[in-house]
Amino acid sequence: MTGALGIGTATEYKGSVLVITGQQDVPFCGTTGLEISGPGNCGRGPSSILEQTSTLYPAAQNYTAIHVENSGHVWMHQYSAQWGFKAVHTWLAERGF
Repeated sequence: MTGALGIGTATEYKGSVLVITGQQDVPFCGTTGLEISGPGNCGRGPSSILEQTSTLYPAAQNYTAIHVENSGHVWMHQYSAQWGFKAVHTWLAERGF
């Protein structure tokens, strides 16, 4: 999901959630959301912007946030995409998919 306005909280969703984006995602983790302000920085650890999205899914059984190193908003078009695809498939496999 991309967008800064109108994002609601999924208070009743109880399933698993995977949120993945590039470490330098400008629209999601940039200071202004515009490329002219430089690369984004999604941060690391529990205080990272990516981890903070867990508040959007307060009842989720399992919440996982992953950032793909050396990539931006459309990480699947970056050189590090194969790592991101592997992370997604591993996450899915751990849940029986």
